[in-house]
Amino acid sequence: MKKLIQYLLTSAIVLLTLVIGLLFFVQSNWAKDKIGRVLEEVALQQGIELKIGGLEGELPLKWTLTNVHLELNPTDSIDIDLLRLRLAFFPLLRGKIGISYLGADKVTYQFIPDSAEMKLPHFSQALFVRSLKIKEFHAINSSTHQEGIYSIGGHCQFKKGLKAFDLYTKAQSSALHLELFVQGDQKSNQISTSLSLDVKSEKAFAPFSSETTLPLTLETKCVGPWTTWENLLTSKPSLSNPIYGEFSLKIPSYQGVHITSHFSLSSDRAFDITSFLLKSPALTASGHATFNSQLFPTALQGSFQIPELSRWSPSLHGMAQGKIDFSKNSCQILLS
Repeated sequence: MKKLIQYLLTSAIVLLTLVIGLLFFVQSNWAKDKIGRVLEEVALQQGIELKIGGLEGELPLKWTLTNVHLELNPTDSIDIDLLRLRLAFFPLLRGKIGISYLGADKVTYQFIPDSAEMKLPHFSQALFVRSLKIKEFHAINSSTHQEGIYSIGGHCQFKKGLKAFDLYTKAQSSALHLELFVQGDQKSNQISTSLSLDVKSEKAFAPFSSETTLPLTLETKCVGPWTTWENLLTSKPSLSNPIYGEFSLKIPSYQGVHITSHFSLSSDRAFDITSFLLKSPALTASGHATFNSQLFPTALQGSFQIPELSRWSPSLHGMAQGKIDFSKNSCQILLS
C-alpha cells in the first residue's frame, strides 16, 4: 500500500508538471512541435524524465497527448497511450491551475517495490482536478512479474506548497473495490481519512505485495495531527499527539469473523486498541490491548466465550468462557 500512496503523490506532481508546461505555451508564440520539449524540460526540473510522442487538441485549454512516457526513477516508469486534458478557464484568471477533466484509456505502471522513505511532494502552485478517469490502470511488479488491472476515478485539490489538500479516489477490479478519502490542512494541523475496502480475491494486491489477502470487507476512519501523519509516513517518530480511529472488519470465509475496534496510533507505529469486539460462531471476545512499534503485544486484557467446544475439537462438548490478562511477558487465563 505504501507503494500505491507514493504513486498517487507522484502522479500529482506529474499533473502539475504537465499543466505548468501548457501554461508556458499559452504565454508564448511557440509552435506545437516545440511544446513537447518545453514539457520535458519542466518535468526534468522535478526529477522526472518525460517523453511525449504527440500533442494535439483545441488550444489552449483542450489537449490530447499520445505515447507519454515518464521515468520516475531507474526502476519505476509510467506509460500512457492517450491522455486527454481539459483546463478550467476561470481558475487561471485567479492564478490557480484547474483541470476540469483528466482521462486516459490505458496507463501502465511498472515498478520494483523498495523500502525507501516516502518524500512528500512540493506544489509551487495550487492545483485541482475535478474529474479523473483511467479506464485501465496496469500495475506491473518488475520483480515478480505480477500484474493487476484496475479502473481508477476520483478528484483532488492541492493548495500551494501542499499546505492543504482534498483527495478522493476509487479503484476497482474483478478482485477489488476500494474507496479512499483524505483531507488535510496544515494550518489547522489535522488530517482525516476514510477507507472502504472490499477484497474478493487473495490476489487483489498481487502486484504490490507478495502476501496473499483473505477475502474481506473493511471500513475505517482516522483523524489526527498533521505532524503525526507526516512523521508516520516518513518514518520519523515524534512526541506529537496520536491518530485516533475506528474500524470494522468482516472475513466471511473465516467462520464469519466480524471485528470492530477503536484505536490510537503513534508516529512510531505503536498503537493502543482502546476497545475491540470479535464475533463469530466459534468465538466471542472483547477487551483492550497495547502493541509496540514492532506490532508485538505488550498488554492485553479481555474476556471470551466459546459457545460450542465441538467447533474446536470433536471430542469436546459444552461451552467455555473466561478472562485473559497478558502483561510483562506473563499471561493468565481464568476459566469460569
